[in-house]
Amino acid sequence: YKVVYNDNTSVYSLVECDYVAQVGDKKYESVQEAVDAAQSGDTVYQIKDLDLDLDDSTLVLNKYHAFVSVIGKDITFDMNGHTMTVLGIEQNGTIIFYSEGGKLTLKDSMDNGSITTQGSGFYWMFFNDGEMVIESGNYVFEGNPECDMFYANKDGMTITGGNFTQVNGSWMFNTTGNGNYKITVTGGTFNRYFVGGVAYGENPWGEAYLPVEYALASNGNGPWTVKDSVAYIEKNIGKVNAKIGYATFEDAYKAAVKIVGGEQY
Repeated sequence: YKVVYNDNTSVYSLVECDYVAQVGDKKYESVQEAVDAAQSGDTVYQIKDLDLDLDDSTLVLNKYHAFVSVIGKDITFDMNGHTMTVLGIEQNGTIIFYSEGGKLTLKDSMDNGSITTQGSGFYWMFFNDGEMVIESGNYVFEGNPECDMFYANKDGMTITGGNFTQVNGSWMFNTTGNGNYKITVTGGTFNRYFVGGVAYGENPWGEAYLPVEYALASNGNGPWTVKDSVAYIEKNIGKVNAKIGYATFEDAYKAAVKIVGGEQY
């Protein structure tokens, strides 16, 4: 409980707290309040299902609205089996998870939590101006067709696991500049191919970087799952020889075989 003062009636009241997040033994009434109070190395646990709107966001970069913003420290956010729903995003320049000058790690230790966003405004689910690591969780991104699910303003975003659904949007991955930065992907399942391109090895083209030790595997129609590669082929992309990993020897063989004039090489 907490004491609340009513300016209109000049009366103090005892009201029950609506706690939604926890750090250690202390509970907080907003996720951002918990993040702000946390110290580097702490984990912020979500302890209640949440429905959020623009009033729950804070201003970052002097122009964007962020719902979970980590600045200058190393914080882990664990959705802890709960849901976070952000609907009606009409404000352009809205970010769900943002990191700046620090590190934000996203996970779901219970494996059944989810983050769902929807709206016609221009927004991103993940935006890094520092480090961001996505380890696990279920993420559903639905909104403006011009929106990107992942946006990197510099190197430092890494996806090691999780399930990602982009209902619509232009590119799943996007970065500042022309191939200057990359979003490293070593795990996860995606409902659509990496629109925006995949960078293999030293290939500079593509917003998502898939190291040769990993491969994109699918039944042809998706979903696409990142798996360990068992073989790779070298392929010339532009002026660069890229090493592309494959999850099976059969997939590598099919990719390596060329048909020219009915002859197989």
